Amino acid sequence: MNQNETMRNTQTEITMIPVANCDSHPRFIPSDRAFTRIDADWLKNKCACPSGWDWFSLTFPEGCTYLELRAELATQGKIEWESWATSAIGGDSATAGHRGTATAGHRGIVTAGDGGTATAGDSGTATAGYGGVATAGHRGTATAGYRGTATAGHRGTATAGHRGIVTAGDGGTATAGYGGTATAGDGGIIRILEWCDKQSRYRAITGIIGENGIKPNIPYICEDGKLTPKKP
Repeated sequence: MNQNETMRNTQTEITMIPVANCDSHPRFIPSDRAFTRIDADWLKNKCACPSGWDWFSLTFPEGCTYLELRAELATQGKIEWESWATSAIGGDSATAGHRGTATAGHRGIVTAGDGGTATAGDSGTATAGYGGVATAGHRGTATAGYRGTATAGHRGTATAGHRGIVTAGDGGTATAGYGGTATAGDGGIIRILEWCDKQSRYRAITGIIGENGIKPNIPYICEDGKLTPKKP
């Protein structure tokens, strides 16, 4: 399929298009962004730096598509400008299959398959499958599967399944499944599921950092209906 055919198709359906990047991890962007025209007006509106403007004028005197810009930035290894361009247009997405590794940049969205590792940049969302590890940046959301490990930044949300380990930063929420371990920073909330024989269901034991003796940055487990610091 040529570029014009792809552009026509995206008028009715947005798809994910592979995009080049400096770290060589698989990255994708929505097709409605892929063929965005980059020119002097676009750079001016995005407040590009003078050195970047000069480089672009010499490299693409007639302008280019966003895909072409990313390809040249990757070829020349201009990772800082790549990060700026990614942020300016709205972020990448990365998807990996079974036991794969997916990494996305600033405000990116990543999904890794069963047993995979997913990492998202600032404000990103990371999701890993069964046994996976998910890490999201500042204000990110990280979700890992059974026995997974999820870590989210400041004010982020981290959720892991049965026997998982979760860590959330200041003001964040850490939710772990049955038998799991949860840690949150100042002003955060931790939740761990516990099985209740009397009610024949799981219930969430919740603690607020700074209240009832719950301390920040301490790993907690649930024992007999109470949040208890995990022994080393």
